[in-house]
Amino acid sequence: MVRLKAFTLIELLVVIAIIAILLGIILPAVGLARKQATGSRCLGNQRQLVTAWTTYALENGDRMVGGNTYMEGGRPSFDLWVVGPVGTNHWSSCASFVPPVPDESALTPRERELVGIRAGKLFAYIKQTKVYHCPGDNRGKRAFSFAGNTLGLECYRSYGIAGGLNGERYGGIQPWTKTSQIRNTSRKYVFVEEVDPRGFNMGSWVISINRSSYQWVDPLAIWHNKRSTLSFVDGHAEIHSWEDRRTIAWAEEILRTGQFSVTHANSPDWEYMYEGFTCRNMTP
Repeated sequence: MVRLKAFTLIELLVVIAIIAILLGIILPAVGLARKQATGSRCLGNQRQLVTAWTTYALENGDRMVGGNTYMEGGRPSFDLWVVGPVGTNHWSSCASFVPPVPDESALTPRERELVGIRAGKLFAYIKQTKVYHCPGDNRGKRAFSFAGNTLGLECYRSYGIAGGLNGERYGGIQPWTKTSQIRNTSRKYVFVEEVDPRGFNMGSWVISINRSSYQWVDPLAIWHNKRSTLSFVDGHAEIHSWEDRRTIAWAEEILRTGQFSVTHANSPDWEYMYEGFTCRNMTP
């Protein structure tokens, strides 16, 4: 009778250990490849968005599209690039020009945000809501809350416009309104990947315009292996790598802590974003 030789317990443990080691090597590599892939797709979104932003200005006498998500202080609201979700005060502030929405109560939080995207002036140039969403943005896939805001369950739009570009007048910012007013256009960014814990990316993306403060206001979204995408006034887009571990830690923790306006003294990341921000009351 032929006897089959079975694995000994030690041999089985060795095989299991080898498999575990291989998984430990392969899984991080797969995760890194996935983040790189989402970064490439996000970069494509940024290029489409900034092309639409530039085209709008060309077709409207050099005037920038509104970079806010609501009507601020009586300023004209008919030119917003997107409108805040249906059911929020951002949407109601724009009641004079947004279309009526039948049976608002039947809409999911994500559908409410998509209606606001379609109501914005850039949607005519893009026609696809998916361009407004980074594939690495997973906020809508898990529940979180901030200040009781249930819209936090279904975030969709991943990008915001820098407040100095016809956007929000937060912190004394006096925005530009025409693209021809901007100097050093290859360095001044338009669209930023943003993670707002209040439920959707509200208003514009802003930073303190006090050069010595090193104070962040709105948090960055870092979904691409310590990198984020940005697009610029001259029409190009790029993936930028962050250097300061404090920047990355803040982005990773913001949905849990809800902490805005942090200070990172001598941060090279803050300096990079400060130099790329522009408004009337900053050095061009």
